[in-house]
Amino acid sequence: MTMRARRPRRRGEARGDDRTEAFVEQAAAEETAQLHCLIPESLHRRYRVAAAERRTTMTELVIAAMTVYAGTELE
Repeated sequence: MTMRARRPRRRGEARGDDRTEAFVEQAAAEETAQLHCLIPESLHRRYRVAAAERRTTMTELVIAAMTVYAGTELE
């Protein structure tokens, strides 16, 4: 099963900055892999709130954070 990064389903709402949107667009254009990790519930809760405050998805935040951490620039 292939998973693809999705945009938020709410239309007309802000989805974060252009960089985050570009990361998600790039990720959606290529094959994806599923990542499974165990994190503390308190971190998951804070992360979920952060995504909601930014009106974005948790997936978009992970893609943006991993791209920055890896030092990968958009092509």
